Amino acid sequence: MKYLLAIVTAVALAAPAFAQAPDFATADADQDGVVTFEELQAVMPDVTQESFDEADADTSGDLSEDEFATVTGM
Repeated sequence: MKYLLAIVTAVALAAPAFAQAPDFATADADQDGVVTFEELQAVMPDVTQESFDEADADTSGDLSEDEFATVTGM
């Protein structure tokens, strides 16, 4: 029984690590069809300007849904 309790506790504590990346609609806070660096950082605080710029293939300064997918891996 203690073994089962230990496993359940370990899984519960690890759950945040398995959380899914936000979807495009969630990240696009103002619903204008693109995600800015600020919007992305609000839902993914660890994202860097460098990774954002790498994903911004058309250098528009924001991410389309396809570009967003490269950052989130979705």
